[in-house]
Amino acid sequence: MLHPFFETLTENLTEETFLREFGRKYHYEETHFPAVAAVADAMKTAILQDSREGRAGWNWGRFTTRKGEYCPVCITLGPGIDRLQEMYLNRELLLEAYVVESLASELLLRAYPQWNKWVAEQGGCHVRRYHFLGSGADCPLEVLPGLLDELEMPVRCTAAYCMLPKKSVAFYAELATGGDAFCEGICEGCGNAGCANRTEGEGRSV
Repeated sequence: MLHPFFETLTENLTEETFLREFGRKYHYEETHFPAVAAVADAMKTAILQDSREGRAGWNWGRFTTRKGEYCPVCITLGPGIDRLQEMYLNRELLLEAYVVESLASELLLRAYPQWNKWVAEQGGCHVRRYHFLGSGADCPLEVLPGLLDELEMPVRCTAAYCMLPKKSVAFYAELATGGDAFCEGICEGCGNAGCANRTEGEGRSV
């Protein structure tokens, strides 16, 4: 069963505080704000519709390996975002198309700690770190089709292992219990500069 995309993130998407923070982070000018707000509103509508229809959200599975407890995870914003971006491109609205790209990236970035929080609320374990497909020999990109099939996600991958819908992420989460180190999120969005899992110069922890 697909869990809908995180309601908190969807609701915050059109709030001025969030959009101002987003604009500063991605270096949008004040004159861009009306376009950013309009795109955010259209994206929110698309995500909510796809969530209601089981096309935007996330799923996870659990299995044990010799290295500990891992689980495959996939999160997708749904196909409506791709269609929206394509529509902007077809109309040569390049600013709006780029806003879709950067807003989608920010939503997915903020989804990691939201998912971590959900895991912790289930009791018994927390996320220790992420293992992204293609990051090493023990986590090859070639496992992506099987991961998506296992999770029964409304996401497919091309022969080049690109996911469709495009605004989707897939990874293995390493789970831990007790006092083991825990991960706040991937590095770009994590405030724990002293984390032993931190990867300098990269936007993710592997």
